[in-house]
Order: sequence, then structure tokens, then C-alpha cells
Amino acid sequence: MGDLYTLDFDGVLCDSVRETAISCVKAAKLRWPELFATVDSSLEDWFLRPVVETGYETLLIVRLPLEIKNPSLRTSPVANGLTVEGILESWFDILPVVM
Repeated sequence: MGDLYTLDFDGVLCDSVRETAISCVKAAKLRWPELFATVDSSLEDWFLRPVVETGYETLLIVRLPLEIKNPSLRTSPVANGLTVEGILESWFDILPVVM
């Protein structure tokens, strides 16, 4: 497997709210194609932007809602039993685990 690079575009090259989400979804689809094989283009609409403080977190958080929705794709030890509300409430505890 090759190296993985993440970039923080926060307001420099794009609108950080919408454009970072779209960029990270595209990167995640390339990184984890099997996870995103059945995801339609509406993915950007349920993106969890409110908890992200630093750009690299965006790529990490894109994966969790999919693991919640599809248990057969779970690789993160925190995804079992996790909800979107749980992500919003405890992102700073979850972040080190998903990294």
C-alpha cells in the first residue's frame, strides 16, 4: 500500500465547510473503494462537519457513518454501537482510536 497524504485546505484554497467535505469524500472513495461501493452521491449531505477542528480529521470522520450503517464493513473498534449523536458528543475520545 502506498503512502497516504492529507492536506488542510481550511479557507486557503476553498470554502472549508463544503469543499473540504467533498474533497475528503473523494479521497475516502479512492482509499476505501469497497466501503464506498454502495454509497450514492448524497453522502456529502450527511457529513459530520460540526466536530472537525483540523482538516486531517475530515478524512477520518467520513468513514465512521458508513461503518455505523453497514456493520459488515466495520474496522474501527469504536464503530460498534456508535451513533451519529455519539460521534458528535465524544469525537475527541474517538479521534485517537480511529487514527
